[in-house]
Amino acid sequence: MAPEAMNTWINFRSEFTRSVMVIASGTVIAQAIGLILAPILTRLYTPEVMGEFSVYYRVVTFIATVATARYELSIPLPKSDHHSFQIFRMSLRIALVTTFITFIGVLIYFFVNQFALASVFIGLSVIAGTFFLVFFNLGTNWAIRKKSFRHISFSKIANSGVMNILRVGFGFFAPNIFSLLLSFILSLAIGSVFFLKDFLSNAKLSVNRASSKKMRVLAKTYIDFPRINLPHALTDSARDVIVAMLVVEYFSTEVFGSFDHSLRMLRLPLMLIGAAIGQVFYNKATELKNLNKPMLPFVQKTFFILTGLSILPFMAIFFWGEPVFAFVFGNNWSQSGRISEVMAPWLMLNFITSPFTFLPLVFNEQKRFFFIGLGSSLLQIICFSVLPFWMGTDDHSLIQIFWILSITQIFTLIYTARFIRSIVRKWDQSIVSMG
Repeated sequence: MAPEAMNTWINFRSEFTRSVMVIASGTVIAQAIGLILAPILTRLYTPEVMGEFSVYYRVVTFIATVATARYELSIPLPKSDHHSFQIFRMSLRIALVTTFITFIGVLIYFFVNQFALASVFIGLSVIAGTFFLVFFNLGTNWAIRKKSFRHISFSKIANSGVMNILRVGFGFFAPNIFSLLLSFILSLAIGSVFFLKDFLSNAKLSVNRASSKKMRVLAKTYIDFPRINLPHALTDSARDVIVAMLVVEYFSTEVFGSFDHSLRMLRLPLMLIGAAIGQVFYNKATELKNLNKPMLPFVQKTFFILTGLSILPFMAIFFWGEPVFAFVFGNNWSQSGRISEVMAPWLMLNFITSPFTFLPLVFNEQKRFFFIGLGSSLLQIICFSVLPFWMGTDDHSLIQIFWILSITQIFTLIYTARFIRSIVRKWDQSIVSMG
């Protein structure tokens, strides 16, 4: 490698490392707040109440996924900041339309439930939660675009700190679903404040340059996001909602609360490290592509780092999940520990491969990636819809179903990793042929 290229690569690696550390530090602090308070929360709120909130959260996430047609993911891609901000504005407009449609649906929900106070609160919580989650996601992608990784860190810390502190405070007086909903909405609102200033300042700069025609051109340029990535994301979100409904229907809200708690705890390494690496990875992968640079060495190094980071914690959960969960979170959560033991291999592989799922976006290979995701989602739905008929719904059958789920998802992730590697190898070969 030439000296100039070597210096560029060294600087690139240094910048990548610094960016990951900035986001990771905020993510670690944010998740540490939740982890420190989790033993208190799990003793205040039962698995059933946590399960009810998790169903709500999955519904809100589903609506928020539809809300922007996934155009927010294209914000980091244009070479011009002005074009990126026009995508921001366009996504926000789409979100407002979606929020209005949600409002109509909530009115119908009110009418069916005869405007009961509980239904009114839940309906309004869906609207508020959706809007703030959408704005939070838009702000995060704009910050990735501008490399404002400190804003992402601060927003995550504020979001986690407010939510968990409010959960504890409310939980001492009213450990119910309404306390969890209010904590969630207020935390998103406060976390979004860090992105609001950027939005308002750029809105002033772009107001005279805003053009509906330009937005239509940009919408057409990045049409693959709503056409391909949106169905992919909707598949994931719809799967989460359907799985929640199936587990509640065939087992109980308490079992779903234990299952969801297992997922959140096992995805903690992903939230602590993988998400930070993934956000910076997306930015750098886009940069490498725009500069016509090879990408395989960068991908391989990231893969080995994540593998090394994940082996010990996931092995510990695999062997001692149940006693660890019972000791840390209370005896009510021992079932969650048993489920975690079974799912540890699956979610370890999910942690390792998570940053690379951005690459189909970068290389416009979203169509095939969508069908892979669709297959994975269908397998999960089948596990919770068909297997209970054959195997029963007792505790022993429940663990067997989770084993089957985990094994099928491992094979799906291995296939996904091979697909992504083929994309990167094809890109690097094209660079070599051009050089």
